[in-house]
Amino acid sequence: MFALLWVDHARDALNDARVVQEILAKALARTVCGKCAAHHVIVTVFLAAVVLASGFLLHSLIEKKSADKNLMTFSQYFRLADAMARMSLRADATKLYLGYIWWILEPFLYVGVFYVVFTKILVSRQPDFLPFLMTGKLMFLWFSKSVTQASNSIVAGKGLIGNINVTKTLFPLAMIQEGLYKQVVVVFLLLLILVVMDYPITGFWFYLIPVLLVNYLMILACGYLGATIVCIMRDFFPLISLGMIFMMFTSGIFWNIRELGSPEKTELLLAINPLAFILDAYRQILLYQTAPDMLHLALVGVGFGAMLCVMVLIMRRASQYLALKALTV
Repeated sequence: MFALLWVDHARDALNDARVVQEILAKALARTVCGKCAAHHVIVTVFLAAVVLASGFLLHSLIEKKSADKNLMTFSQYFRLADAMARMSLRADATKLYLGYIWWILEPFLYVGVFYVVFTKILVSRQPDFLPFLMTGKLMFLWFSKSVTQASNSIVAGKGLIGNINVTKTLFPLAMIQEGLYKQVVVVFLLLLILVVMDYPITGFWFYLIPVLLVNYLMILACGYLGATIVCIMRDFFPLISLGMIFMMFTSGIFWNIRELGSPEKTELLLAINPLAFILDAYRQILLYQTAPDMLHLALVGVGFGAMLCVMVLIMRRASQYLALKALTV
């Protein structure tokens, strides 16, 4: 009798131990998830701080007055760039019969052409190739068109440069803002299409905010660099267009970086090609409901934030030289 009671107590204790283990395992899982979430929040805040720091440095550089006190304040500078972007958008819309519809029609026509080529002619094996292609190509077009147009912006604005003394960073910024306004519409439509195609709206979509911020920093830094080099040497502009074609085929727009067959190759490509990492991050968030590598994203943001600050310094120090090159070369 006592033996049976002892066995029952032992079984209850064992069950209790298993219950305790399950509770501890769940608590540990919640703790790990909490740490991961906290880590991602910290990295996101860090990225926002990088963007703000770049903005404050840009603000301090623009707020400095020249000897003749003719430089604009930061608010005047940004309002002028915004006004130039809006005026350019209206001017482009009035030239075309479909007007603002081309903001949406042009990028999706690109997607349609490549979709036909890779599904009907080359027969892509990528499952759900249409949303995969849309996510990569539409975000790549934002980068490529913005950087290409910004690179030629100082040369294109030589008429204004010849009449007034204005900071040369204004011209690429106006072009990039113009591309940003178009991209807002494109991204909204892309998200709507993905929802219609039964891709769920999840909390992972909040990761789009830091990815978009880093993407914008990348466009600013590359646009300023391209504008400076093209202003000095016009022959560099065709190389930018050629470089964009190279980036299009090496950034995983038409093929999945995660399916190279070797994790080492994937990691190497994501490490040396920041654009490939950004495009993959969009897909991980929107198509696969997975958080991107936030540490990698932070490093990319810091790198391009530093590059942007350096380019602003160079363009401000060499303002008169760039004006002379824009007018005479």
